[in-house]
Amino acid sequence: MAASVITSIQRNLEGEVRRITRGTSSKFVPEPSIDECEDDLFIGMRRFRHAVRSKARLVERLRSKGKAVDADSIPIPSTTENAGLGTGLRPTSGWTPDTEVQTFPDVEAFLYDVEKELFGRIEQIKKADTRKKHHKAAAIEAMLSNLRKHDEFVACPTDKTNSFVLMKTADLNKQLTAHLEEDAVRTTHTHLTKVIAEAKEKLETVADLLSPNEYNYIKSTINKHNIPTVQLLVKDHKSRKVSDGNYPSRL
Repeated sequence: MAASVITSIQRNLEGEVRRITRGTSSKFVPEPSIDECEDDLFIGMRRFRHAVRSKARLVERLRSKGKAVDADSIPIPSTTENAGLGTGLRPTSGWTPDTEVQTFPDVEAFLYDVEKELFGRIEQIKKADTRKKHHKAAAIEAMLSNLRKHDEFVACPTDKTNSFVLMKTADLNKQLTAHLEEDAVRTTHTHLTKVIAEAKEKLETVADLLSPNEYNYIKSTINKHNIPTVQLLVKDHKSRKVSDGNYPSRL
């Protein structure tokens, strides 16, 4: 009886997952909440502050050399520095500038006024926000809520059919472990430390080819020590296994 109940729950959840994923375009973007807009503003202000302070330091350097400076005609420093490989990459976290940041009272006062104005607008919008969620976004949230109630199941992406199938969490762990034991290569902390050191040395040999942003992006990526997350892809275009009733899979 218990097995039939679990099968029924799994079938219903999988039907809901497939219906939502197949009926939603890959280009669908849920309307951002006010909190998400505020988060984006935080990020935008951080970049804006960096650009303004960089330009202020450039203007000050030119003036200290006795050059006549029209601040409005000077682009932000990134446009006058080495263009690098043209990737547009920028550092996020894991990197700290090597020098102290010079600040100017008038620039900081300007930045404070801009930040106060923009975040004040956000607070006003929060009070007047009466938007309702898009029906598709609401359906996605309901589906995710149902999945969270049944942690014995997990939705797994498929290999070729651009969909999802529901699998028991225990079966997922079992298949992941089997793939890792067969395909993964074990390493040691000593080896990883050596790879990091070699990566930093290699970065210095190509530093002259990179823009400051590209250099700092690579440096920050190395400093994060991130390891790619393993993902199981289910081959639902093939027949289920007789042994456990699951589809074949790959990493």
